[in-house]
Amino acid sequence: GGNCATVSGGDGATVSGGYRATVTGGYRATVTGGYRATVSGGNCATVSGGDGATVSGGDGATVTGGNCATVSGGYRATVSGGDGACLSLRWYDAEGERTRIAVAYVGDGEIKKNTWYRLDGKGKFEEVAK
Repeated sequence: GGNCATVSGGDGATVSGGYRATVTGGYRATVTGGYRATVSGGNCATVSGGDGATVSGGDGATVTGGNCATVSGGYRATVSGGDGACLSLRWYDAEGERTRIAVAYVGDGEIKKNTWYRLDGKGKFEEVAK
């Protein structure tokens, strides 16, 4: 789909959209959106968005966004973002017996741009070699 398009695909689909597009894919889909796009994918999906995009993926997904993007993933997901991106991942705190959300900001502390992260067993971001 082009700019401002609404595009969706099912399990295993390859789906893309341009500037400000809304792009959605299912399980194991490859989903891509451009600048300021809203991009989402299901479990084990590969999801990417441009600068200012809102990008989300399900459990086990690989999710990346550009500068100032909002990037989120489910359990066992990996995330990456550009300068000023907000990264969030869901995890289960067995000790507290509840689901929690861990948040990190690219450029704060040791969180680096365009670097892959996942959560350790305590909900702390750790770098992943890709």
